[in-house]
Amino acid sequence: MLLTTHSFIPWLVQEAHRVAQQTRNGGDAPGYLWAVAVETLDWLRRLPDEDREQSLQALKQCIDTRGASAGITIPTDRHEAKCLVRLLRYVYDPPPVL
Repeated sequence: MLLTTHSFIPWLVQEAHRVAQQTRNGGDAPGYLWAVAVETLDWLRRLPDEDREQSLQALKQCIDTRGASAGITIPTDRHEAKCLVRLLRYVYDPPPVL
């Protein structure tokens, strides 16, 4: 999928849902989510500075408003919600990597 500044948050939601479904009965959800985050971070790195800042600001607003600013709803299923929130946080504030 070709990501754009307008499609990347819905894509993250879709990917978090996919990972949640795949790992519902076990599996390495954080590992899969980190792989998606790395792909997203690479895409963000390639954007012009202004687009990257706008995208990160939109992501921050999405996190702060629990999805409302992006028109998404946090899933009621605990596993799906954890996957989505973890993925959004991985992209917005990636953990230090060795």
